[in-house]
Amino acid sequence: MTRVGSVGFGQISKRHLGIMAMVVGASALLLIAGCSVPASGETDDEADAVQVSVANERDEDTLQAEPEPTIQERLDASFGTFDPITESGNGDAVVSLPSASGAVIEVKYTGDRNFVVWTLDDGNEERDLLVNTVGSYEGNAAYFDDGATQLKVSANGSWTIVVSPLSAAPMMTGNDSGRGDSVLLYDTEAARWDFTHNGARNFIVYRLVPGDLELLVNTIGVYEGTVPVTAAAGVVTIQADGDWTLTAN
Repeated sequence: MTRVGSVGFGQISKRHLGIMAMVVGASALLLIAGCSVPASGETDDEADAVQVSVANERDEDTLQAEPEPTIQERLDASFGTFDPITESGNGDAVVSLPSASGAVIEVKYTGDRNFVVWTLDDGNEERDLLVNTVGSYEGNAAYFDDGATQLKVSANGSWTIVVSPLSAAPMMTGNDSGRGDSVLLYDTEAARWDFTHNGARNFIVYRLVPGDLELLVNTIGVYEGTVPVTAAAGVVTIQADGDWTLTAN
């Protein structure tokens, strides 16, 4: 497996500081020994009730702790979210992208010649090649790039492109299959992923993990193999021209 670039989610580490106090004197030692002295006019029963109340409040705070964010929430926070955008045309075109640093695109094309889709930056420089095929096409791709602001479409037929947040991609089930280019979300423990592909052209699989874009498979034609993956959550992109399967073990 090959790690490519540095993209994805930021992780914030926290340091916890401990303070130690030394108390000298007989009276201080009595306090450290643990005798809680009721306030003036307060009975032992009242003091016990206050302590129980405080303990209950702490238990409720623990129960009400915020749950871990889902992979969809993490992707929205890291790459941005927006309402899906649908664009269609015939022949060459340039499509504006939403203000987000990543998205999934669903593409349909009817034609008999080259069909190519690039991301472009503000200076119209090509950045990521998302689709490159000949003839009619239907599939999904994704980009992870805060510099991408446009799509460059080269075509001789009609096409439709839907741009959606990365979080809109379907969730990997662990027993997945499809045909052609696809995008999946995953949230997995360490596992082995078994792949098959029956196409004749490129079969390329990347997964986005926190901080990295990791190349899992890069081959041509028919493929059957197993790849180990570490525990993580992110996005899987599959480039294929035939039927494929992905099974997690």
